[in-house]
Amino acid sequence: MLVYRNYFNTFMDEEYIDEYMKPKEVKYEYTEGAEVLYAGCYRGIVFEIQWVSTHPCCYIKVPYYLVKLLYNHDYCDYNINCHGGCTYSKDYNNGLILGWDYGHFGDAGASPIYNGEPVSPIEPWEKQYNMFELVKGVTDCIDDIFDTVFC
Repeated sequence: MLVYRNYFNTFMDEEYIDEYMKPKEVKYEYTEGAEVLYAGCYRGIVFEIQWVSTHPCCYIKVPYYLVKLLYNHDYCDYNINCHGGCTYSKDYNNGLILGWDYGHFGDAGASPIYNGEPVSPIEPWEKQYNMFELVKGVTDCIDDIFDTVFC
Protein backbone atom coordinates (compact mmCIF):
# COMPACT_ATOMS: atom_id res chain seq x y z
CA MET A 1 0.00 0.00 0.00
CA LEU A 2 1.37 3.43 -0.95
CA VAL A 3 0.34 6.58 0.90
CA TYR A 4 0.97 10.02 -0.53
CA ARG A 5 3.31 11.92 1.73
CA ASN A 6 2.37 15.48 0.88
CA TYR A 7 5.02 17.03 3.16
CA PHE A 8 7.87 16.19 0.80
CA ASN A 9 5.71 15.59 -2.28
CA THR A 10 6.76 11.94 -2.33
CA PHE A 11 5.13 8.60 -1.76
CA MET A 12 5.69 6.54 1.34
CA ASP A 13 5.05 2.88 1.86
CA GLU A 14 4.12 0.88 4.93
CA GLU A 15 7.78 0.60 5.90
CA TYR A 16 8.03 4.40 6.09
CA ILE A 17 4.84 4.58 8.17
CA ASP A 18 6.14 1.90 10.54
CA GLU A 19 9.45 3.70 10.92
CA TYR A 20 8.48 7.38 11.24
CA MET A 21 4.84 7.51 12.36
CA LYS A 22 5.75 5.79 15.62
CA PRO A 23 7.68 8.11 17.96
CA LYS A 24 11.32 7.26 18.63
CA GLU A 25 13.11 8.03 21.87
CA VAL A 26 14.97 11.33 21.95
CA LYS A 27 18.59 10.44 22.69
CA TYR A 28 21.04 13.22 23.29
CA GLU A 29 23.83 11.69 21.22
CA TYR A 30 25.78 13.42 18.47
CA THR A 31 24.97 12.22 14.94
CA GLU A 32 26.00 13.23 11.46
CA GLY A 33 23.13 14.78 9.54
CA ALA A 34 19.42 14.54 10.39
CA GLU A 35 17.13 11.72 11.50
CA VAL A 36 13.33 11.79 11.56
CA LEU A 37 12.14 10.94 15.07
CA TYR A 38 8.42 11.37 14.43
CA ALA A 39 6.10 12.50 11.65
CA GLY A 40 2.43 13.29 12.11
CA CYS A 41 -0.52 15.50 11.35
CA TYR A 42 -2.42 17.81 13.71
CA ARG A 43 -5.45 19.91 12.69
CA GLY A 44 -4.58 19.18 9.06
CA ILE A 45 -1.01 20.49 9.44
CA VAL A 46 1.72 17.96 8.67
CA PHE A 47 4.75 18.07 10.95
CA GLU A 48 8.07 16.35 11.53
CA ILE A 49 10.33 16.19 14.54
CA GLN A 50 13.96 15.55 13.63
CA TRP A 51 17.24 15.10 15.43
CA VAL A 52 19.74 17.34 13.60
CA SER A 53 23.33 16.54 14.64
CA THR A 54 23.23 17.96 18.18
CA HIS A 55 19.61 18.85 19.05
CA PRO A 56 15.94 18.30 18.13
CA CYS A 57 14.18 20.45 15.52
CA CYS A 58 10.49 20.72 14.59
CA TYR A 59 9.02 21.50 11.17
CA ILE A 60 5.45 22.26 10.14
CA LYS A 61 4.00 22.58 6.65
CA VAL A 62 1.64 25.56 6.61
CA PRO A 63 -0.74 25.49 3.61
CA TYR A 64 -0.85 28.57 1.39
CA TYR A 65 -4.36 29.60 2.48
CA LEU A 66 -3.18 29.85 6.09
CA VAL A 67 -0.01 31.73 5.10
CA LYS A 68 -2.20 34.32 3.32
CA LEU A 69 -4.46 34.63 6.37
CA LEU A 70 -1.47 35.00 8.69
CA TYR A 71 -0.22 37.93 6.61
CA ASN A 72 -3.66 39.52 6.92
CA HIS A 73 -3.18 39.42 10.72
CA ASP A 74 0.24 41.16 10.69
CA TYR A 75 1.91 37.83 11.33
CA CYS A 76 4.68 38.38 8.81
CA ASP A 77 8.29 37.51 9.56
CA TYR A 78 6.89 34.18 10.75
CA ASN A 79 6.66 35.37 14.35
CA ILE A 80 5.04 32.12 15.39
CA ASN A 81 4.76 31.10 19.01
CA CYS A 82 7.35 28.34 19.19
CA HIS A 83 10.44 27.53 21.23
CA GLY A 84 13.05 30.20 20.52
CA GLY A 85 11.11 31.59 17.53
CA CYS A 86 11.10 30.49 13.93
CA THR A 87 14.63 29.68 12.75
CA TYR A 88 13.84 28.01 9.40
CA SER A 89 11.48 28.83 6.53
CA LYS A 90 11.24 27.48 3.02
CA ASP A 91 8.65 28.02 0.32
CA TYR A 92 7.12 25.03 -1.36
CA ASN A 93 4.42 24.70 -4.04
CA ASN A 94 1.40 24.94 -1.78
CA GLY A 95 2.63 26.93 1.20
CA LEU A 96 5.50 27.30 3.59
CA ILE A 97 7.62 25.01 5.75
CA LEU A 98 8.44 26.65 9.09
CA GLY A 99 10.85 25.25 11.65
CA TRP A 100 12.44 25.89 14.99
CA ASP A 101 15.11 24.21 17.06
CA TYR A 102 15.82 23.25 20.63
CA GLY A 103 19.46 24.30 20.52
CA HIS A 104 19.32 27.60 22.44
CA PHE A 105 21.00 28.70 25.66
CA GLY A 106 19.68 26.49 28.44
CA ASP A 107 18.81 23.64 26.06
CA ALA A 108 20.95 20.54 26.20
CA GLY A 109 22.88 19.70 23.09
CA ALA A 110 24.86 16.61 22.19
CA SER A 111 28.53 17.08 21.59
CA PRO A 112 30.92 15.32 19.23
CA ILE A 113 33.13 12.69 20.87
CA TYR A 114 36.89 13.29 20.93
CA ASN A 115 39.26 10.72 22.47
CA GLY A 116 36.29 8.89 23.98
CA GLU A 117 34.87 11.95 25.76
CA PRO A 118 32.26 14.55 24.70
CA VAL A 119 33.92 17.81 23.65
CA SER A 120 31.34 19.70 25.69
CA PRO A 121 29.37 17.51 28.13
CA ILE A 122 25.72 18.28 28.91
CA GLU A 123 25.46 20.38 32.06
CA PRO A 124 22.97 19.37 34.79
CA TRP A 125 21.02 22.64 34.40
CA GLU A 126 20.50 22.19 30.64
CA LYS A 127 17.02 21.01 29.57
CA GLN A 128 16.73 17.68 27.71
CA TYR A 129 13.37 17.43 25.93
CA ASN A 130 11.41 14.21 25.59
CA MET A 131 9.10 13.32 22.70
CA PHE A 132 5.96 14.38 24.60
CA GLU A 133 7.38 17.88 25.16
CA LEU A 134 8.42 18.21 21.51
CA VAL A 135 5.00 17.11 20.19
CA LYS A 136 3.33 19.46 22.70
CA GLY A 137 5.49 22.29 21.34
CA VAL A 138 4.33 21.49 17.79
CA THR A 139 0.63 21.25 18.70
CA ASP A 140 0.79 24.47 20.74
CA CYS A 141 2.37 26.26 17.76
CA ILE A 142 -0.30 24.97 15.37
CA ASP A 143 -3.05 25.94 17.84
CA ASP A 144 -1.53 29.43 18.03
CA ILE A 145 -1.60 29.75 14.24
CA PHE A 146 -5.27 28.74 14.10
CA ASP A 147 -6.15 31.03 17.04
CA THR A 148 -4.44 33.95 15.29
CA VAL A 149 -6.10 33.31 11.93
CA PHE A 150 -9.59 32.48 13.14
CA CYS A 151 -9.90 34.66 16.25
